[in-house]
Amino acid sequence: MENNLPVLDKSKYCRLLGKNLPTLRQHADISQEELCSRLGISRQSLSKYELGKVEMGWLCFSAIVLFFYLSDNTKNLMEAMGIIDEDLSFVLDINKKIKTKAIIKAR
Repeated sequence: MENNLPVLDKSKYCRLLGKNLPTLRQHADISQEELCSRLGISRQSLSKYELGKVEMGWLCFSAIVLFFYLSDNTKNLMEAMGIIDEDLSFVLDINKKIKTKAIIKAR
């Protein structure tokens, strides 16, 4: 079986998302605490992602991307920042197909 998924530089996307999380949160009008509560992660972890001290795991990355992508306020901003591009769009397709209730609590 052939794998047609693009080869991604996970570190690049994680760093880019982490660096831009404060801006995304500001545009979505959501605090660190509220985002952490919705994602089920600690505030310390989110802070470390934002400061680039720790690279987030792929599951956390995709949950954060999906969370902000579902908001009209931040969808275009993510595309402009380069967080979402043609290489990464498959993450959204996969996440739309799986149940994310365990990752993102209902708004």
